[in-house]
Amino acid sequence: MPISSELCAYAAGFVDGEGCICFTRRKYGYYPVIQVSNTNKDVLDFLVMVFGGKVGKKSDNTDKWKAQYVWRLFGPRAVEFLRLIHPYLLVKRTQAETVFQWRELREPGKRITQSVMDELFVLDVQMKVLNARGPQDA
Repeated sequence: MPISSELCAYAAGFVDGEGCICFTRRKYGYYPVIQVSNTNKDVLDFLVMVFGGKVGKKSDNTDKWKAQYVWRLFGPRAVEFLRLIHPYLLVKRTQAETVFQWRELREPGKRITQSVMDELFVLDVQMKVLNARGPQDA
């Protein structure tokens, strides 16, 4: 079943506002991860139903805070999701494009050489700069 442009735009808004696009380091390289945190588990379960991935508990209820949940999508599925929402991303468009560069380096069947690992490392550093908190130099 095709996913509507409205659902893609809705998901893009969530990623822009509540999400993170980053890389995680594993034994054989770097892999993209998309995470969206929210206190409303139902909306995250909806993202799982439409786009896949998993929901986990990020934090428990306290006297001051509601429980928080996180939806995660990894690797090639994260790339497919970003391709769907890319036209609607405003804040995290460059992070998505960095993931697309990862995909070009990590195409199935391509051997991971040291030079590819070096390029993946550079993409990881670029992503960390894009995701840095606090005031940014102009």
